[in-house]
Amino acid sequence: MKKAHASVRKGAPLSCGGIFACLPLRARPKVHNFAQRPARAGCDNKTNTMKKILFLFALVALLTGCSTLRNDQPYRPNEPLAVTAKISADLEANTLNQSLGGTLRLQRDRQVQLSLSKYGIEGARIIFTPDSVIVLDRINKRYLKDTYAGLNGMLTEMPMLSFDKVQRFFWNDNRKSTETADFNVMGFVPVEVYIHRNKTTNVRGYRIARHTVFAVNAFEKEFKLNLKLNKVRINYDWNSQVRIPSGYTPMKPEAILQLFK
Repeated sequence: MKKAHASVRKGAPLSCGGIFACLPLRARPKVHNFAQRPARAGCDNKTNTMKKILFLFALVALLTGCSTLRNDQPYRPNEPLAVTAKISADLEANTLNQSLGGTLRLQRDRQVQLSLSKYGIEGARIIFTPDSVIVLDRINKRYLKDTYAGLNGMLTEMPMLSFDKVQRFFWNDNRKSTETADFNVMGFVPVEVYIHRNKTTNVRGYRIARHTVFAVNAFEKEFKLNLKLNKVRINYDWNSQVRIPSGYTPMKPEAILQLFK
């Protein structure tokens, strides 16, 4: 009579479970009649139920926490990383409630571009480059173009504004969930800012926040902005060239403050 199984060969890979844990994979006997094995239906049901619960917890954590990109373009290591996202913004300012849409465009170390729209019509665009800031007022056909040094002249008791700070904010380089700041504008207007971020998307190691809450106290008024990003993805197909449309008239930095009064 032949032996039920072959002898254990030295160096053969071992399995790790059941009554045959000490046997190599090739030496396991084949069991064709499963009805003869002891019934473990109750144990198997509990195991399957636990697996389902753990899976649901993991799924919820992924959906409410850090997500990954969808429909992104292939990464181009020889070009600056470029990302786009759709914006959904809700502004609350005393009795004023506004809902805005728009687009956020990021080009690492090159540009941060924020476009705001209403009913699909662009109303304003803010462009940050390493050497200047450009604001396009589409409604009134005005523009502001100034250096960071020029804008810093309006701010006191606050760390100097720079492209590096703007970029680190939108790319969330610091990975801070909460930030606060107190400073003065034009030397006499106190401003308090509270920022909270959550729900991030991993873009090549950068944790870009998909939900940011801004709370600002200025001019004895309280402003609150809920900024949400959707469809965050790697996207190189957008025009990063900065051009001021013909017919636009220049405006002074102080004109921006009038929007908040």
